[in-house]
Amino acid sequence: MIENITQEEFQTVRRISTEGWAVQNLQPLSGIKFPCRWRHQKKTGICAGSTLVHRSAKKGGFRVSATCKKEIFYVFRYE
Repeated sequence: MIENITQEEFQTVRRISTEGWAVQNLQPLSGIKFPCRWRHQKKTGICAGSTLVHRSAKKGGFRVSATCKKEIFYVFRYE
């Protein structure tokens, strides 16, 4: 039997983060921001969330620009 599921149900099965879903749902020329919860390299300050965000965008078939400033993570989709 085939049953319909919700995005929330799929999210629990696929184990993608809330931030990952938000990135995949970005429309062209739009952006989001959210509190950063990832670790940062001590020497460079590079945020580990950057990898997650770029992978999520790639799965959605597009690219984004992303940066973490003062514990807020910013993502913008240009294309």
